[in-house]
Amino acid sequence: MLHDNYTQQLLWAVSLTAGFFTARYLIRLHRVFVGIGYLPGDKTLIGPKSIVGMVVPHIPLINRGHGFPYRQKYEIFKKYNADIISRFSIWPYWFALYVADAEVARTVTSNRVTFPKPVEDYKVVNLYGTNVVTAEGDEWKLHRRITAPSFNERNNKMVCEEATRLVTELFALWSKQGNGARIEIEDPMEMTTEFALMVIAAAGNSLKGRVPFAVTE
Repeated sequence: MLHDNYTQQLLWAVSLTAGFFTARYLIRLHRVFVGIGYLPGDKTLIGPKSIVGMVVPHIPLINRGHGFPYRQKYEIFKKYNADIISRFSIWPYWFALYVADAEVARTVTSNRVTFPKPVEDYKVVNLYGTNVVTAEGDEWKLHRRITAPSFNERNNKMVCEEATRLVTELFALWSKQGNGARIEIEDPMEMTTEFALMVIAAAGNSLKGRVPFAVTE
């Protein structure tokens, strides 16, 4: 009899606890959707930042699949006939707004006070400590003051032009080799590393090189 009472009390305790957290979760979710005016968007069970979300392929209403923004591109905005959509996942809790309006995107990326970036997502870039990409607030201002002279419109234009030149040369090389539509590269990391160093050398030291990448059939 005592065992039955204990089991019943335990079940009541578990039920109340589960009910409490469920109610709190729903209230939190309601506040979020009210705050954004119930913007249209997709909802899934599994969040994209979880290990499960990265491994499990795309399943409607269950998981978006790894790299979903690059696969869907603007199609998801056309689906909901909107330039700003919401995306929500139940486990783990994840919520985000996606923007396809250039003016809104400019406001979000330029107003650092109202829209600070999620620095926790940039930890992987902190190989040698914080930097202008991974920092925010006063620390970002310090990094920005030091790096600003090197990252201006003139240098950005030079980087773009040099990268375009090298890519054009690379495509011309592939066409000359006559491998058709399929190109096989033995070591993509080595190729892209050398490519990046050539762009940096040209933009930073005016040392322009030619594409030396080895491509095999």
